[in-house]
Amino acid sequence: MQNHSNFSKFSTSDLKDSIVHTIEKNALATQPFANEYLKRAEKSKNIYTVYEAYQFLGRINYHLKNYTKANAYYDQAISALKTQYHVYPKEVVFLLKQKGQSFLDTQQIDSSYYCYSKALDTLKKYRLNDLLVSIRSNIAMIKSEISDYREALHLHQQNLKFLKRTNPENYSSYNKYDVAYIATLLNIATAHRRLKNLDSANIYNVEALKRNQQILDHEKLAPQIKSIQHKLKGHLLTNQGIISFLSKKFDESLLHFKAAKNIQDSLKIHSFSLECDLYKGKNYLMKQEYDTAIYFGKKAIKGFEKKYQFSSTRNLLDAYLLLSNCYKKKEDYKNANFYYEKYRQRYEQVLDPQKIHVLNSIENEYKSSFLKKSNKVLEKKSFFLLLIAILLLTTLLLGYFLYKRKAYKNKKAFETLMLKIKQLESRKKENKVSTNKHSSLQIDEKTVHIILEKLSRLEDNYFFLDNSYDLSATAQKVGTNTTYLSAVINHYKGKNFKEYMNELKINHALLTLKENATYRKYAISALAIEFGYNSTLTFTRAFKKYSGLNPSEYIQNLNKSI
Repeated sequence: MQNHSNFSKFSTSDLKDSIVHTIEKNALATQPFANEYLKRAEKSKNIYTVYEAYQFLGRINYHLKNYTKANAYYDQAISALKTQYHVYPKEVVFLLKQKGQSFLDTQQIDSSYYCYSKALDTLKKYRLNDLLVSIRSNIAMIKSEISDYREALHLHQQNLKFLKRTNPENYSSYNKYDVAYIATLLNIATAHRRLKNLDSANIYNVEALKRNQQILDHEKLAPQIKSIQHKLKGHLLTNQGIISFLSKKFDESLLHFKAAKNIQDSLKIHSFSLECDLYKGKNYLMKQEYDTAIYFGKKAIKGFEKKYQFSSTRNLLDAYLLLSNCYKKKEDYKNANFYYEKYRQRYEQVLDPQKIHVLNSIENEYKSSFLKKSNKVLEKKSFFLLLIAILLLTTLLLGYFLYKRKAYKNKKAFETLMLKIKQLESRKKENKVSTNKHSSLQIDEKTVHIILEKLSRLEDNYFFLDNSYDLSATAQKVGTNTTYLSAVINHYKGKNFKEYMNELKINHALLTLKENATYRKYAISALAIEFGYNSTLTFTRAFKKYSGLNPSEYIQNLNKSI
């Protein structure tokens, strides 16, 4: 498409055709045509044409990554239809969907969720089932991004039930080639995979792959449908590779990624290639082929850093950690720290836990909006106002009492904990290995002494922060068997191996947070990873168990006392 300063030769219909056919390929060149279309639409005062013009301009600016402008045009398009919502509800839903995607790409997940939820309400109000699956999938995507995988799974399962009972002839997106059906099976498999329900994930993904292959084997498949199905197959193979990786079937996982790569190369479809690279890197890390793992990790990072979408952020964080771990294994601590610092900075920049709280409050507010209308009636009745005031006052007084009580308990717990930390610090300075208790063990004194000495060295090197050190791996590192190691730890440490590792991690966390103020600025989720935990919840529970305080309570008390 070429820019034209004179559009007199173009009919309004020609302008629209030019925009529709080139908006995805060359948004910048399409803009003058859309501007001209808007001029004519406003002149004609046709509501639908004005809506189309603003919608075109919104999409153009979205493709140009001018997200603020894009949303402004979408709002103008919605405003153009405001007196005709009942006539054009599908168009309103489409605009809300576009706004939701724009907000999501700029990490404004609360605004995105609001747009999608409003779109879903409009669909239900006007019974527009044709877009129901798509909008519900978008809401599920946001739920996944904030790690609410159970709710995401529930929404995808609702979609599957809907599709199974829907007549394909009355639902244009559910055509005879089952695109929506296969995509929904993929989404369910992905949700199960994220919930670590690997057997269920495998069942749904295999079912989707089977149906996808049946369609691809069809002799008279149109090129456009064939391309869509191949793209779906690429995503399904990638997901199958990830499921195999999580099931520790590393060679099988790499075969699935290789098959996905073949689709990528033959059809030049790249929408799943970055995730393939990321998990190839993870596979090679587990196979201890660190240089190959670094190669694929860097490829993934290069791609994910170019994407501004919120959905790529978690994978980017994963890739940073992959490289940090690879370099740590190679004892290249400079690069290991470099990529961990990139991980930390990106985490704090994008995945601010407050955003999740905002989303939850938006959701609660949205779901309970009908109560606000009811409250207008209650406001007129002074009796209820008085009752509410009394209840509020009582609640505030009770809350204040509980707060003061908790603060007192926390203070006492912190004082006790500081005494424990002083003991830890003095014990750390002594760093002696004693075998005085060996007599009750059926292991010779020399072996016991060697095991304890090597354990002490491992502790000095903070081996407990590496999640790969289970009982078996630690025994191998110490040069003994699991029976001897378990017996020595139980006898000399007074606890089992799991409790021993947890106590080492939490003691290290207590000392580090006390000695280094920088760590006290980290998010709890970042601290969990730093101190050897895969889950924020597991870290918080262990911290509370061994110290008597939550991490945040401990940090608050430290900041006040130091």
